[in-house]
Amino acid sequence: VTENSAVLLSGFYDTTEGNVRNIGPSGGTNDATNYGGRISYYADLTDRLAVKASIAYEENQRGLRGAIPDGELFPTTEQLIDLVIDNDLNPFIPSGFINSDLSTFFPEQNDTVSIDADESSNANQLISILRLDYDFGPFSLISVNGYAKSERFFLNDDDSSEFASITSEGSARNQFGSTELRLQSNGDNRLDWVAGIFGSLSRNDSQFSSVATELLRQSTFIPAPASLFIEPADLALFPDNQLFIINAPPGTVYQS
Repeated sequence: VTENSAVLLSGFYDTTEGNVRNIGPSGGTNDATNYGGRISYYADLTDRLAVKASIAYEENQRGLRGAIPDGELFPTTEQLIDLVIDNDLNPFIPSGFINSDLSTFFPEQNDTVSIDADESSNANQLISILRLDYDFGPFSLISVNGYAKSERFFLNDDDSSEFASITSEGSARNQFGSTELRLQSNGDNRLDWVAGIFGSLSRNDSQFSSVATELLRQSTFIPAPASLFIEPADLALFPDNQLFIINAPPGTVYQS
């Protein structure tokens, strides 16, 4: 800008349409957009006083998480019946629910999901720094001050299926500020010294909510380590709304 001052500007922008498509009711892809920039200012205001200041901002926007379903994990048919009879069950959401609109799972197909709820995420961050240097000759007085703020908001279809079971949303807001004031010797002396004080303050606010629909409360989910081939006759052993997998086509092999 002048002989004793300068300004630096930089920025970036990036976007992608994503590689995973949602064929479920909410539609969308795992698209993403990122952009941001920074402005910095440097100046020697006098022969003794110098200033450095910068501020930067970045934002990230995302669509679907893009988690490809890989099928369900279940025990053997006999173990499954015993679990239901003994009522020894815990609510459990495995990775990759059954999607009746999908005929195959990962890795046979790797670009399609079927979910009913909207998914999105937005995050941004602001960082600012101010530094002042005053030269007294034998020593300098330096002040460094910083402030950072970040925010994140998200919506998720936690069951990763086309069934209205579990959704969640949340936000996180963080703020941090710090200041440093120090005296330090100048030059290459036999004895160099530094003395100063430092202080910081932070604040974190987070909110999260998860909603389980009536379909989830009326269904039974099976936590299990092995795969199961479900015969159509086996499904008749379970009343409607007692076993979640009755929503899937009979005779399907579910495996990870």
